[in-house]
Amino acid sequence: MSNEILNKICSGLPLNPLPPPKKTRNTNLPHAPDRKPSLTTKDRKLAIKNALRYFPSNIQPQLIDEFIYELDTYGHIYMYRFQPDIEMRAYPIDEYPCKCKAAAGIMLMIMNNLDKRVAQFPDELVTYGGNGQVFSNWAQFLFVMNYLSIMTDEQVLIMYSGHPLGLFPTRVDRSPLVVITNGLITITNAARKKFGTNDLRGKIFVSSGLGGMSGAQPKACQLLGCIGVIAEVSEEAAKKRYDQGWCQELIYDLNQLIARIRECREKKLATSIGFVGNVVDVWEHLANEKETLVDLGSDQTSCHDPYQGGYYPVQLSYDEAQQCMKNDSTKFKELVHESIKRQIAAIDKLYERGMYFFDYGNAFLLTAKHAGAPVGGDDGDRSIRFKYPSYVQDIMGDIFSLGFGPFRWVCTSGLASDLQETDKIAQDVIKDLMSNKDNMYQI
Repeated sequence: MSNEILNKICSGLPLNPLPPPKKTRNTNLPHAPDRKPSLTTKDRKLAIKNALRYFPSNIQPQLIDEFIYELDTYGHIYMYRFQPDIEMRAYPIDEYPCKCKAAAGIMLMIMNNLDKRVAQFPDELVTYGGNGQVFSNWAQFLFVMNYLSIMTDEQVLIMYSGHPLGLFPTRVDRSPLVVITNGLITITNAARKKFGTNDLRGKIFVSSGLGGMSGAQPKACQLLGCIGVIAEVSEEAAKKRYDQGWCQELIYDLNQLIARIRECREKKLATSIGFVGNVVDVWEHLANEKETLVDLGSDQTSCHDPYQGGYYPVQLSYDEAQQCMKNDSTKFKELVHESIKRQIAAIDKLYERGMYFFDYGNAFLLTAKHAGAPVGGDDGDRSIRFKYPSYVQDIMGDIFSLGFGPFRWVCTSGLASDLQETDKIAQDVIKDLMSNKDNMYQI
């Protein structure tokens, strides 16, 4: 039975009447950093034209000044007035208006990614990574929800950077293939490679990021029985992961952090610690300790976009960095380079003392190279070989080559009991595979 709220947001753009403009942003939610894109006059006109193309010509005069304001103020046209005034979450799949269940499943996942408990900046449609948007604007969200509600099993919805190109015919037996991984298996196999054991009790893993993807790191450490220390500059993001149970502890003081690491290592306690502060401070503090208090290390800052909120330099507080990023981008870039060089220097010291460090595929080492840090990558040919390996190169490659796992699924009913049941099914299947000594996929 479809939900009346969902019927409304799946009916397309509301044009008659237009929803009222939103004069202020929600102060109870975190927002994406204001950006200052380097647009030429031609680029600026194109950005506004592209935003207006979703609306009939008679509507455009009512929106143009608003879109110009958003572009000038926030550096992006989000179309806030078209953000649905509903509780954004994954509703049970049977409540979505649809002609095929697969489309309803996609709608469920879209709304889950925009849930304020999940998304990094929900009003800006950013689910993770500082700029990882589900859609570029709220008009695209409404268009896609409408398309999905009428899509059949004989159609495919083509997307282009958030823009829906339309519904096209396809064959029912064709479907996409997605290869994914997660922090749990990565850390497990890092330990196997480094220590030759599955027993991670008393081992310490240090990394950064408690965002939409990186936030899985502390839970992985907890499940594996090790001590996870994950730094996060945004107190809001850290508290979100703590409230959700992904992170067991929050610590604000470096001395308290070191004391807690020692205690957990001595007692071989499994815990996940979110350190609210800059990871560079953590690395430097650990490097200055006489004993080595870290066994495995990595980084999950959003270095794919280091100068627009993906990496926060240690020299500034979180709020100071937001302002510097907006008002003096040249200075901010200099501080990022200085900060990441300090981070590499501390990691190098700990590496020399036996720590195993790997790149998580987030362009951390590439950014460090651009900053002038001594991380390699100068082979003189097209290949880039860094001082530290990537997790795919050094850890997961052999696992993926077997064609085995990991597996993810979604309980579209929204019932916790279904999750428990599917977990048990998966557990039984894996136990059965492991019991067969001749199974080529046994790991």
